[in-house]
Amino acid sequence: MRIGLVSRTDKEEAIQLAKKVADNLSHHDLYYDSELLDFLKGDPITDVDVLVVIGGDGTILRTVRKYPFPILAVKMGKCGHLCEVLPVDISSIEDILTDHTLDQRMKLEIPEIGEALNEVVVRAVAPDKVARFKVEYGGHCNMVAGDGIIVATPTGSTAYSLAAGGPVVEEGCPVFCITPICSVDMTSFPWVVSSEHVITITVIDKLCHVTLDGDEPVTLSAGECITVRKSRNYVVFWRKKGA
Repeated sequence: MRIGLVSRTDKEEAIQLAKKVADNLSHHDLYYDSELLDFLKGDPITDVDVLVVIGGDGTILRTVRKYPFPILAVKMGKCGHLCEVLPVDISSIEDILTDHTLDQRMKLEIPEIGEALNEVVVRAVAPDKVARFKVEYGGHCNMVAGDGIIVATPTGSTAYSLAAGGPVVEEGCPVFCITPICSVDMTSFPWVVSSEHVITITVIDKLCHVTLDGDEPVTLSAGECITVRKSRNYVVFWRKKGA
């Protein structure tokens, strides 16, 4: 099996765990993320069957942006909601590689900008200024005033959207969560819409930043808009069978 190994490299314990995983899987064809090549000898990741990712949810989100391959995640971070294996259980990786189920997660996209597994955030650049937004989808139009607005997938509903007061959505539901951030309108609440809708968010009056899964921001000026829709691409996680 062709396996790619990705790991956070800012922690020595993660690097040591990556070396241990590499030793355990040495009978496979192993390839390494560019950051790991400073610590492990081998070839860079090109085309693999699965990525073994060592880190937390942040590492996974960065990996999703970089590679299109299925992921088997080993937790090495504070947040590991998407992880399948604990560091003490790395011997189970071989069993999962041999026999696993597929967990397919929806992504969203903004054409010309990119895709996200968790969410897109449109937020005022000035933290002390109230921004106004027009949100349109399926013939509906809502005005939101506050710090910003989040459009989250079911996977992202347990991340920033939840912290901002949004609902938790069961994975697999074909919906988006639209969650205002610190709305000043007492009648403005989070709402859930079909993922078949194309959502248009127009910035009314303030300079804003758009981020996808916390990546580098794109600037939107007053009067500019973005469209958010379901991506044709999915993220696939390998899970323990029967778990």
